[in-house]
Amino acid sequence: LHERGLARVTRKYDGIGLTLVHHTFGWECYTLQGVRMTDYFPLHVEALHALGHPVGTILKAEAVVWTPARPANEDFLLMNGKFSNGRDWRTVRAEVERGAVPEPSFVIYDALY
Repeated sequence: LHERGLARVTRKYDGIGLTLVHHTFGWECYTLQGVRMTDYFPLHVEALHALGHPVGTILKAEAVVWTPARPANEDFLLMNGKFSNGRDWRTVRAEVERGAVPEPSFVIYDALY
């Protein structure tokens, strides 16, 4: 494929890998280990509802914190340190709301219907 110019390469983003699942009761966000993270990302869940994907949709995403000081503009250490390691979602959301931690972005790279 590479020799014929048909290979496609995408940039690997460094964040927290997530599986986003549209259940009958709404969207849920899970880490790749199956830990429920939905409460950490209320704005993202609201945006997912607005997309109108059918129940049963599964999206693969990377949750990334963008910071201008980093060469690739993503800060894995900040993302991993604030949004994982067993930190309570209420503490994390309070830090985001007061501007101490940037709101992460979801980079969606795969969809299953």
